[in-house]
Amino acid sequence: MLIATPLCAQDFEVAPVVLEFDAEPATNQVKTLNVKNHSSKPLAFIVSMADFLPSQDGQNEVQPAGSSKNSCANWLTVNPSFFEIAPGGDIALQVNMLVPGEELKTAWCMLYLQPTREQTSWGADRELSTGVVVSGRIGVHIFQSPKSLRNHSIKVSNFHEVYQGGPSRQFAAVLENMGDCITPCKIFMMLSRLDGAVDNAADQRIDVGQMVVFPKMSRSVNMVLPDNIAPGIYSLALLADYGPRYPLEGAQLQLVVK
Repeated sequence: MLIATPLCAQDFEVAPVVLEFDAEPATNQVKTLNVKNHSSKPLAFIVSMADFLPSQDGQNEVQPAGSSKNSCANWLTVNPSFFEIAPGGDIALQVNMLVPGEELKTAWCMLYLQPTREQTSWGADRELSTGVVVSGRIGVHIFQSPKSLRNHSIKVSNFHEVYQGGPSRQFAAVLENMGDCITPCKIFMMLSRLDGAVDNAADQRIDVGQMVVFPKMSRSVNMVLPDNIAPGIYSLALLADYGPRYPLEGAQLQLVVK
């Protein structure tokens, strides 16, 4: 399960910011999205969809809705899709996912909520025929993966030290998602002494962070070794934890600290 904490812009809040659907083909499923107006004036909103292309460095590229082969943007309807919230008020939106009968796959997209304000004819840009200005928006990640599609498989590869010329030793690796599902991973390193000496560095766990890897794609991982490691010979393992039902996946190398 992914973390889906509320996200607050200057004037409004959206929760959660991740909606996870698990509908089977030819079925529909409904999730609730809550929007709250923190401003002192009424806010009108519009809802829009977009696709995104995950990249190895985690910087997703936004694309037009329905343009990606992994898109579920056209399977969604939001009720209401245009609404107004009074100052201090809130609204619960119904987000409906209707999966086509032939689509047994993992899919994803973005749902954007944007507050708008109408312009007068005097102030409106002549190129904006609607006379509506769109201000800051909040994006909600939409993930869809049928319950029957549960092949999670992560591989750690290319674990190596990166020379940066600085005082801290830096490492890099690649996480590959060999399965069919969007898979969140907790990443950490284990440092173990190999030369028989006993000190505080023996079997030390170094948390790296969390990341999400999309099916048949990969993510780069960058790590820094603490600079207070005592001199000696170590085994350094990089491990990916992607759930209690699956064994830890990892790679290791031998490390000499002088």
